[in-house]
Amino acid sequence: READIIVDTLPLNLKTKGILNYDLLSGVKKNCIIVNVGRGETVDEDGMSKLLSERNDIRFATDVFWKDAEGKENFFTCKLWKLNNFFATFHTAGAYGNNEVMVNAMSIAIDNVRRFIEGEETRNEVKISDYIEKS
Repeated sequence: READIIVDTLPLNLKTKGILNYDLLSGVKKNCIIVNVGRGETVDEDGMSKLLSERNDIRFATDVFWKDAEGKENFFTCKLWKLNNFFATFHTAGAYGNNEVMVNAMSIAIDNVRRFIEGEETRNEVKISDYIEKS
């Protein structure tokens, strides 16, 4: 209720599944930023969707997603994409310790920041509008 930023780094287990739910988060401070870098299913997707729909002042960012009925990550089908206060990126923990991958990723990130500042199109941009319809 007083935090400016909440960062979820929880592992997924029976006690943590859906622990960050609507009831817990609905009382967060105005303009709170919620970040999930743990496991997608520690956040209740329906509850987060409801919260972000009701509270446009809250921001939610994640690099991990929920599983669909087939057990696949729902990156492109996630219902939160329709919300303007939802931000996402791919999870890159597997690149940790691989210097070549990290150097390449950082050089792309730095180049994309430069391109963004200069008004150019960024490289490797995923345009979610190509995959879902906004309501």
